[in-house]
Amino acid sequence: MKFAGTLETHADDVEDVVKSFAAPPVMVAHSFGGLVAELYVSQPRAPLAGVALVASVPPSGNADIIRRITKRSIWDSARITWGFITKSFLKNSADTRFLFFSPQLGEAELLKYQRYLQDNASPVALLDVRNLNAELPIAAPMSATYNAKAFVGGGAADCVVDVPAVEELARHFHVQPSIWPSLAHDVMLDADSDVAAADLDAWLRAL
Repeated sequence: MKFAGTLETHADDVEDVVKSFAAPPVMVAHSFGGLVAELYVSQPRAPLAGVALVASVPPSGNADIIRRITKRSIWDSARITWGFITKSFLKNSADTRFLFFSPQLGEAELLKYQRYLQDNASPVALLDVRNLNAELPIAAPMSATYNAKAFVGGGAADCVVDVPAVEELARHFHVQPSIWPSLAHDVMLDADSDVAAADLDAWLRAL
């Protein structure tokens, strides 16, 4: 399988984009993209106005998440692993919901988002997750500025990045996390996404 790059090369690509702005932008990262953002702010790179990490994998990676899920339910752990390895969520809407959305999301919306996933599926994986540990754990933010200008949030119904992982990430940036009780992994599309959007909007306005 081909891979798009490592955390380092993805951070290089992000920096190229950041440098194209007239003023430092705010970076909003989700899921494994959060690891790229975390690496970015741990290094002397083009400055950001702030960094928001939503349902993001913490600096230690996802190994502890997998252990916690397996301890809670071997079936859930196997289903998550199978879903991502085989991309079963592209064809099976039940897997799409299980991995990314809460039970509250309507079926029509679920199928719409599944079609988006199908239309944007890439044969190239973002990261080689099996070799990711070589780049982990990620160091603390390079500057205390990023602690003051960081936002961390996640869903209590997320089976991909659980609440302890969100709390770990919040400690990394010395901030209090926003935990949204009804939201699953795709917090920006889920049934109560306006709750997450309101918290993020309030943080942005306070920068």
